[in-house]
Amino acid sequence: KEDAFKTFTEERINPLKDSDVLIAVVGVQEWGDKLNEDLREKFNVKADDFPVYKLFKKGSSTPIDYKGDVTADGLSRFMKTELSMYIGLPGCLEEFDRLANGFLAVDDNEKKDRLSKAETGVSGLAEKDEITSGQAYVAIMKKIIERGTNYPQTEAVRLQKLVDSKISDEKKAQMRTKMNILPSFT
Repeated sequence: KEDAFKTFTEERINPLKDSDVLIAVVGVQEWGDKLNEDLREKFNVKADDFPVYKLFKKGSSTPIDYKGDVTADGLSRFMKTELSMYIGLPGCLEEFDRLANGFLAVDDNEKKDRLSKAETGVSGLAEKDEITSGQAYVAIMKKIIERGTNYPQTEAVRLQKLVDSKISDEKKAQMRTKMNILPSFT
């Protein structure tokens, strides 16, 4: 877990230019001076729960608890979703993320326009992995148009169940890429 957190902060957050994100580690000591015991009590953290990850949004003293798998991708998806900030997760393409941003809120004509731009964008990609990702954005857009704005949430739950099941590592990697793309749709 500590390695995943370190990877998340070093590879995903530190490279962000002009970021308003502050990452802090608060150690709690259960013996001796019992450092930060007051914080542990204030936020109702039990020693058995360590490590605990909490997000404090600017202007709020109420944290949002992270309850997912402690992986660099999981933490990145959490931050991307909760803060609506751009974090390039594995498999995400910034140009396509811009098309996905706000997709759920726009009218049907704008959705179709963005879908058309995404389809055109895929034809301009050269790398196999980028083409696969671009096609995933297009497929998600089509599903949202067909099934409605709840699709990203229901699909994320479905994909997590698949990743947790007994499928090949290759299929798990494909599912994780799609899971990384889904939070781009807001």
